[in-house]
Amino acid sequence: MATTRAEDKKYSELTKIFSEYFKSNLSVFTAHYEFYQSKKRLNESAKEWAARIRSLAATCYFETTELEMVLRDHFIIGYDGGPVQDRLLEEKKTITLSDAIEIAAAKSATKSTDNTFIKKEPELHFYKYKADRRKPKSEEGTPAAQQVNKCVVYGHKNHLPSDCYYHNHACHICKKKGHLALVCILGIIEPIDYSEWGTPIVPVIKKDGTVRICGDFKITLNPHIEVDRHLISRIAELFVKQQGGSYFSKLDLFNAYQQIPLDEKSKTLVTISTHKGLYHYPRAPFGIASIPTKFQKVMESLLGSLEGVVVFLDDILITGEDRKQN
Repeated sequence: MATTRAEDKKYSELTKIFSEYFKSNLSVFTAHYEFYQSKKRLNESAKEWAARIRSLAATCYFETTELEMVLRDHFIIGYDGGPVQDRLLEEKKTITLSDAIEIAAAKSATKSTDNTFIKKEPELHFYKYKADRRKPKSEEGTPAAQQVNKCVVYGHKNHLPSDCYYHNHACHICKKKGHLALVCILGIIEPIDYSEWGTPIVPVIKKDGTVRICGDFKITLNPHIEVDRHLISRIAELFVKQQGGSYFSKLDLFNAYQQIPLDEKSKTLVTISTHKGLYHYPRAPFGIASIPTKFQKVMESLLGSLEGVVVFLDDILITGEDRKQN
């Protein structure tokens, strides 16, 4: 059999021979690994992302009949998380790769347009005012945990209920032991003798470092609650509504949900179990699954029609063209 010398071959023929040789030595599992591990890059367009995975698939030896489906699935799954991927995941299984590319490109263009609407004005003015919420003075050396806990007996901070001087005193209003009349007047919690519900308590650290004692309702009451499907606007939508303003203010409502009184039947459901016995909330507590949407609905009915005002749960955002309008 005659041997063909390399000098007798054309460059294109040699390139093809070497490509076939080295391609055969590449592990198909390595190629598959690189394909499925690939993710869309931050500044990569939909078409560029599709072209890159198609290039990676060239060495994977996918069956011709399944190639388009594999490319389509990985195009969607490997897309960077966000509204574009959310939109793609809503599509039916009959969608093609070409359809997915067009949808992604169109959604990305819409997202880019939205961003232009919420660009800040040349001059913005923010004023932050925080109401003076007086805190009792603490003795030097008092542990931090004791400084921030609210005593359910006395109604103030800086000591635990077990250390309270009045923990065995009787309330002048309800005549029960374990708290003072001040707590009853404030309506923070009310002691009860019996309830079919008893939710354990859990401490929640707030932004200002204080501790909010909440009921762990996710394991007791929330699974049985039918949540109101009232839509809450996304942050980006709120910014669009305030586009054009130069002065901005934010009102952070104090104990917002507790402005909603509960009827007698609801009070029995929000019973918490403590080392001092059973207590229930006369007003809506934190941690109830249905409260945020109901509160949002109430606030929108009160303030939703005001120009330059948007409501997001317990935050009220206000904007205006000048300080007087704001």
